Amino acid sequence: MTLLDIACGGGHFLRAALAAGTVAVGVDLSTEALKLARANAPGAALLCANGEGLPFGPSTFDYAVNLGGLEHFLDPALGVREMARVLKPDGRAVLLLPNSYFLMTILNVWRSGSTGRRTDQEVDRWATRGEWTRLLDENGLRVRSVLKYNYRVRQAP
Repeated sequence: MTLLDIACGGGHFLRAALAAGTVAVGVDLSTEALKLARANAPGAALLCANGEGLPFGPSTFDYAVNLGGLEHFLDPALGVREMARVLKPDGRAVLLLPNSYFLMTILNVWRSGSTGRRTDQEVDRWATRGEWTRLLDENGLRVRSVLKYNYRVRQAP
């Protein structure tokens, strides 16, 4: 099995993939992130590359993952097309995407009138489940299932 982690960050998912016996490849734009990934997943192949122009041929990988990165791409549709292009015909993609109606966003608006979103990212998109599904479907990735995830909310003492 071959896996491509697009926007791999510090390589934590790559480490888990390697532990499961998967051939793991990671790409990220950040050389600092790749230094961490080298330390965290020393068996992974790592490249400084853009998810909107992946340096791999078509039908290369069994799996592609993008965990919290697509919403920061300058052209998310192109990123999805690239992910679809490098997947084998029976390949699978796993993405983690932010939901515009995330519970904490709703609570922040209710409490303060503001979403409370603070990010140091130059590009940071949020969309509804339907909007993300459309983006994926229209660019080559068919959504087979959606799993809900809310960050754990710590209660004040």
